[in-house]
Amino acid sequence: MTLIEPEDETAPSLHLHASRRLGSEGFKQCLSAGLGFETIFTEHLHYSFLASVSYNPIAAFIIEIAPGVLYVKEENESITEFLTHIECMYEFDLGYIGIGPVVGMALSSEDTHYAVGIHIGKGL
Repeated sequence: MTLIEPEDETAPSLHLHASRRLGSEGFKQCLSAGLGFETIFTEHLHYSFLASVSYNPIAAFIIEIAPGVLYVKEENESITEFLTHIECMYEFDLGYIGIGPVVGMALSSEDTHYAVGIHIGKGL
């Protein structure tokens, strides 16, 4: 669920990522880079297109920062602006997938949104 401020509105959201580890040894095995997309299902649809960098300080814990572009479609206009998205996830290994809690925050000049949800991932 996502809370959007200053509107004080909550709505469901969907956030998709595709990322790849930067290496298999040393510090690079803790880093991933990729692309992301998020949508928030409000009256005024929010879409975010992101470039992400993830850091795994320990095997199951992931910190991600993703700058990108926010696009908001309103009745008579569209707003496009810079956005920074930050997420923290913990992944429990269930064979081919990982699942666990995620908390996130996105900052733009127009609004801030906070999200709490479930992360489902599959390594590439």
